[in-house]
Amino acid sequence: MPSLYSKNNIALQRCLTKASLSALIALAAAVALACGGDGQPTATPSPAPSPTAAPVPTLAVPTSTPEPWTPTPEVQGSGSRDEGTVVSVGPEPTATPVPTVSARVDPADAQRLSQQAMQQLTTLTSARSPRESATQQEADAARYLFEQFTILGYAPALQEFTVDVLLTDPPVLDVPSLDVTSTGAYPLTLSAQGRATGVLADAGKAFEEDFEGVAVEGRIALIERGGLTFEEKVLRAEERGAIAAIIYNNDDGAFAGSLRSQAEIPVVSIPREVGLAIINLMANGDTEAAVSVMYEQRDSRNVIADKPASAGAPRGEDAVVVVLGGHFDTVPGVPGANDNGSGIATLLAIAEEIAGKSYPFTVRFIAFGSEELGLEGSQYYVDNLTEDELDQLLAMLNFDALGTSRVSGILAADELADVVMRIGGASGITVERHFELGGGASDHAPFFAEGIPFVFFLGDDFSRIHTIEDTLEFVRPELMGNAAALAIVLLDELAAR
Repeated sequence: MPSLYSKNNIALQRCLTKASLSALIALAAAVALACGGDGQPTATPSPAPSPTAAPVPTLAVPTSTPEPWTPTPEVQGSGSRDEGTVVSVGPEPTATPVPTVSARVDPADAQRLSQQAMQQLTTLTSARSPRESATQQEADAARYLFEQFTILGYAPALQEFTVDVLLTDPPVLDVPSLDVTSTGAYPLTLSAQGRATGVLADAGKAFEEDFEGVAVEGRIALIERGGLTFEEKVLRAEERGAIAAIIYNNDDGAFAGSLRSQAEIPVVSIPREVGLAIINLMANGDTEAAVSVMYEQRDSRNVIADKPASAGAPRGEDAVVVVLGGHFDTVPGVPGANDNGSGIATLLAIAEEIAGKSYPFTVRFIAFGSEELGLEGSQYYVDNLTEDELDQLLAMLNFDALGTSRVSGILAADELADVVMRIGGASGITVERHFELGGGASDHAPFFAEGIPFVFFLGDDFSRIHTIEDTLEFVRPELMGNAAALAIVLLDELAAR
């Protein structure tokens, strides 16, 4: 994830504009204290939706039905030197002071929101699970969410896009004499597409001396990670006539990686333990393998529902938008109660709770599709915003896998982190701030890359996600209620500018 200030001059200006957010919130809090209030604006009935609400990118109802598929497994990078591995980076803390926030969560509101979210989650999980990315399951879930937003009084729309899905039949890696078809083989970014079958050649770490006396031409090069960039390793294998390359990790576990330019041969990564098992086989004689890197284009979609800004709010280029989002797809064959039924249920509970409120900005709910394929839905949404539309975004609140945890958690840009922490403290809600996600990412990332302040509501127990144990019994309703209540009070704080 790029730094907030590294995009370009336009993004820098956007970041500097957003940096004034905390000062505006502080001013609102100070005014509320001076007036003897508690810092929470009085809710008023929402006027009829305005036809001049902030613009939404072009939307369409999907017209085609994708076939079922199996996505690639989740992988992480271990970050060796200059290999192009992408990992998420937490925001750098700053020293910007924020006065005490007087707004707080009403315990009765949090309890009610907990019940609403759990009811939504129970229905979603029982009727719409699994919700595998870019499949008919995901399409059915999108229409279900469309109906739910409609019932709550919104006018939702579907934003259709396409994704490239890695085909796993035949498997990405097949070694006939070893069961390695489900052990984390994954194409490197910019790998060539194609299939290659041949004898394996041990190319060490692809240093020049590693190729001495090794027959590589017409074979599949097996290479250990480390010492050189992926790009250099693959180029050296290509120069010697390799028909494919397999790079095994120099540390435990699987990893994701990227080349710097388009490869001429298929290139895949595998965990270290699989690489060592193959090396042992090769010690007994020639070992054949097959590598397959083939993609298919399929349909996916986002569900977008706006609560237009109140009458008299800025319009056109001066309009302001706050996005609340979370993904609704799952990996194959899992209930997805926590990941990410909990986030979607929280989103729907918020939508129900604020339906009758009024804000001086558009509140935009987005249920993102194909997050599990690499943030495809949120990236598509952000990529299709104009510069003016990006400038209208005041903040992004993301809800993902927040229902299983010791306490409520956030990952947040500094403009908003202190505000949420202080609201939690004033409300008796323990909120733990995280500063990184390791090798993971979520739908806040494309917004953060464009300089948009964000709060990511999450949990700290990911032990069951992407497994058949991601079920309702492990979800704590109060965590969803707390996240919903904190988000609503944060919206009130933003509205009190």
